[in-house]
Amino acid sequence: MNQYEKSMQKVLNEIEKNLEYVDIQDLIAISGYSYYHFHRIFLGYTGESLKKYIRRIRLETSVNKLQCNQGNITTIALEAGYNTPSAYNKAFKEMFNCSPSKFIQNINIKKEIKMIEPLRIESIEIIDVYKVRHVGDYFKCETAWNELLEIAGNNSLLKADTKFYGISYDDPNIVAIDKLRYDACITRVQDDELAGKVEKDQISGGKYAVFAHNGSYDKLSDTYTSIYGSWIKDNEIELRDAPPIEQYLTFDVAPEDLRTLILVPIK
Repeated sequence: MNQYEKSMQKVLNEIEKNLEYVDIQDLIAISGYSYYHFHRIFLGYTGESLKKYIRRIRLETSVNKLQCNQGNITTIALEAGYNTPSAYNKAFKEMFNCSPSKFIQNINIKKEIKMIEPLRIESIEIIDVYKVRHVGDYFKCETAWNELLEIAGNNSLLKADTKFYGISYDDPNIVAIDKLRYDACITRVQDDELAGKVEKDQISGGKYAVFAHNGSYDKLSDTYTSIYGSWIKDNEIELRDAPPIEQYLTFDVAPEDLRTLILVPIK
C-alpha cells in the first residue's frame, strides 16, 4: 500500500468510526493533503464525492436500523444526519425507490424465517488485529486473505493461538456489490508496521451475542437473516453501533465441515 492509499484508507476508517458526526476538517488533516486537493483526491480514490459517499453510507446504515427495529423513523433520520423526517424521506426515496415507512411494511411481509438462538452472550475485550480491506463481492475476498496471510507468514506472525476474523460492513441486499466492504483480520500481539495493504486496527470490545454457523460460507446470509429476522426482532434486542464479526474456526476442510462463529454487538 503506497502513501496515497494509506492516507485515504485512514480517512475512510475515520468516517466509518464517526459516521454520525463527520468533521470535514479532521478528515483533511488526517489525509495530509490540502483543502484545495483533498476533495479531488477523495473522488479519484472512491469514485464518489465526499458528500455523496457519507450520504450513501449513512443511508445504508439507517436501513439496517429500520430492518432491526432499532428506533423510530425520526430517531433514525437524526442519526443519519437529517434534521427532519421529510428530508430523510426524500433522500431515502431517491436511493431506495420507496419511503422508509413503505420499506418497513415490505420487510414485515416476509416469508417465514427459521428461528435461531445464540450459543451464549459474552463480553469481550478490545482485540488488536492486522487487517486487509477488500471492497467488492464478498465471495472474492480471498485476495485480501492471501495478502494478509502471506505477509503475516513472512513475518512469523501465524502462531497456534492466532485467531482469524472477518468483518462484513454492508448488507449485499442493500449495497451495490462493487461497494461492499470487508476486512480480513488476524489477531495482533505486536505493534510493528507491515508491508503491503496490511493495517493495524482494533475490533471493538463489549457485549456480543455469539451464534454458530455450520457449513459453507455461501449460506452465511441465511444465518444472518435468521439472527436479524427472528432473534433480534422477536426479543426486541438493542444493537450497538458496530458491525457483526465472523470468527473462522476451521480451514482446509470440505465446505459442509466449515465452522464459523458470528458475534453480534448488543447493548
